[in-house]
Amino acid sequence: MENVRYIPQMYLNYMAEKKSRNEDFKQTIDDILKTNDGYSDFINSKKQEILEYEQRIDNGIREYFSNLQKLNILTQELNQLGDKEAIQANIENIKSDLETLKTTAGFTEEEVSIYKGLQQNNQKIVGRRDILNKKKELLKNLNQKIDQIKGKITTFIEDEFSDIKFNYQENELKTLVSTTIEQINAKLNTSLEEYLNGNPFVATDIDAEIEQINNKINQNNVKLEPLIEKIQNLNALKAKEKELSTEQAKVKTIDLKLQEIEYQKRLVNIQPIFNSYQNLFNCYSEIVEKHEEYKKISDSINLISEVYFNKEFFKRDFGNYVTKNRSLESIFENCGFKANEYLFNKNEHVNNIQTICNIILHDNQGQISFNQSKTKEEIIRSLFKNYFDISYDLMQGTDRLGQMSPGKKGIILFQLFLHMSSSQDPILIDQPEDNLDNRTVYEELNDFIKEKKLQRQIIIVSHNSNLVVSTDSENVIVAHQNSDGISPKFEYINGSLENTFLNEDEEHILKKQGIREHVCEILEGGVEAFKKRERKYNI
Repeated sequence: MENVRYIPQMYLNYMAEKKSRNEDFKQTIDDILKTNDGYSDFINSKKQEILEYEQRIDNGIREYFSNLQKLNILTQELNQLGDKEAIQANIENIKSDLETLKTTAGFTEEEVSIYKGLQQNNQKIVGRRDILNKKKELLKNLNQKIDQIKGKITTFIEDEFSDIKFNYQENELKTLVSTTIEQINAKLNTSLEEYLNGNPFVATDIDAEIEQINNKINQNNVKLEPLIEKIQNLNALKAKEKELSTEQAKVKTIDLKLQEIEYQKRLVNIQPIFNSYQNLFNCYSEIVEKHEEYKKISDSINLISEVYFNKEFFKRDFGNYVTKNRSLESIFENCGFKANEYLFNKNEHVNNIQTICNIILHDNQGQISFNQSKTKEEIIRSLFKNYFDISYDLMQGTDRLGQMSPGKKGIILFQLFLHMSSSQDPILIDQPEDNLDNRTVYEELNDFIKEKKLQRQIIIVSHNSNLVVSTDSENVIVAHQNSDGISPKFEYINGSLENTFLNEDEEHILKKQGIREHVCEILEGGVEAFKKRERKYNI
């Protein structure tokens, strides 16, 4: 029996009443739709696509803000390099200065040769002058030392011969000692004088040579003076050229940084997120389009399938986190808000979300703030969250299911179950006529059941003669419950409506009459009751 679909008593009424308050109605239609050939594969494929687009949106948002952060860092680095226009203006000024310096610092080849020769000659004779000055200083020091030695010789000799002079006090001996000392002094002083007179470092010669050198240097400098001025201009020229090279390098670095920024800007692209969100929405629209194949339940009843947007969740996850210094309608103009409520319009929704996103991302002045320290990335994630679903409704004429009476809702749902499922498995329905009057059963259900029973076996538990008789039942099962402990407790007979007989001698109640008589007795109250009604109707 696991292949028999069972619809319990009052289940259709329950479904109709609960449609707007839980998922049972939606789940039931989903389950019925899945019994159609190929639908399960289609819906599973769409669910997989939905998951993929949700993941793409999530990855896209993460990549967007990561690339945006890198772009901000590059922009800061660019700002630290300076103002390109100011640097380029300075380069033009430097180039102008260079043109002037190139004119004033111009050297002929002959001038270059003269300049180099004078410089080399000065370097050479200055070196010679330095040596002479050192020699002069040395001679001065030598003379000073010899003078010091002269003063020390007499004292030294006196000290050395003092003990001899003390030991010999006789006049003759004493005179001999004194004479010796005087002779030694004289000899030493004479030697020193001879040394000084014969030494090569004659001060007068040195001074003369130094004077000659100084005169030569002065002569060279007179010749160098006009050339040195050109050299100074040349140095300034070289300094300007170096400055120009430095400034040009700055511009090159800025250009390279600008290229990095332009490349990074291309990576900071919100469009892939928009595309994925559009595709996500399209998946739900395609599901709705697929449902058009199963739209017609009967000549007057249609299944309505629509893309549903959960505004409550959207408000909870997005709207409530936008600081309400102004209404959402004012903050996000022409984006579907009425005051602080979002009005979903399937034709405008994707564009609305994209516009809201752009307003948030381009709010560089901080006019839009968020509660609980929410970041832009968190808000954008909540904006692009999947709030979509598929909603179902049934329509007869211009009336939707929610506008119908309980009985009519039950009829509509009954037809839904029989029509939408392509399964050929039997369907067992317990008293579908509950809350329905006989006219509704006859007009709404009989022809429909006759049509559908050609496609699948329909088993109905009913106390309504219209459902049993008027639908041309092929097999009627009559049930009887024994009382007073008689076994079996339940007994059944079955047959077609054409089965008719009476057997008053039979004691068993089910065997006393045919199927037609049982139907008349149970559903119509018996032959007399049926005839009495017929006479009163006078039809």
